[in-house]
Amino acid sequence: MATSRSPRACSVPRIQDDPGLLCFEDKMAEMTSMDTPTRKDVADLWTVEKALTGNDLVQGSSSPISLFHLLGGLKATKREGWKRHGINPESVADHSYRMGMIAMFAPQGLDQVKCMKMCMVHDVAESVVGDITPFSGVSKTEKARRETATIEYIATRWSGPHTSELRELWHEFEAAETPEAQFAQDIDKIDLLLQAVEYEKDGKGQRDLGEFMGVVRKLRTEAGKAWADEILLEREKLWEGREHIRGEQAEKGGVSTEAQKLQDAYYA
Repeated sequence: MATSRSPRACSVPRIQDDPGLLCFEDKMAEMTSMDTPTRKDVADLWTVEKALTGNDLVQGSSSPISLFHLLGGLKATKREGWKRHGINPESVADHSYRMGMIAMFAPQGLDQVKCMKMCMVHDVAESVVGDITPFSGVSKTEKARRETATIEYIATRWSGPHTSELRELWHEFEAAETPEAQFAQDIDKIDLLLQAVEYEKDGKGQRDLGEFMGVVRKLRTEAGKAWADEILLEREKLWEGREHIRGEQAEKGGVSTEAQKLQDAYYA
């Protein structure tokens, strides 16, 4: 693990209302150091087995029932990105469910069922790893290692055609090379945009989640872009001309360009 560091004076502004966050340079330096393991890092290396220690419903059985218990953990795993804004957030299972429903509206020519399955399995590794965000203090490389290890563990521990399919779908989603995977990744971002606007509406104008709007730059499909345009228009009407953060002008509302870059580098 990286040595604890005291935050230094930042050359860029912090995200407003979140003084506990390291500045961008500190965070990037911390994440870079995590990619270079020391002897202590190896001893403390995260493993699936360590993460599952004490989970009696999962350990010691190759029955599908124990896997179902593991997957049930997604219902209790909260989406961490919202917590920094004082929100009691949705769960990972909540997020995956709506993604699966959105996938039913796959454009003609795509394999609708595959899109739905991909949406349902894309965050399965978080049942063990948890929801890691750019501000969790875990590098993107380490996040990928943990998630890949979890998927391989599931496919081996509960070996069979169903978990083999799960593994294939997960890797296809991560690679984002097929039209179905690209659509599923866009749905991931569309659900984020929808949820942000819903939380803003619940906040009655006191909660600005514009820092998340930057994901629109990552959309690849025509369907995803069209949906995003409609959501952003809906959001503008919600704010009714009041000052707020826009994804394309993040620094004006309190999210530094550098912090936005951190998120861009972390997400596909």
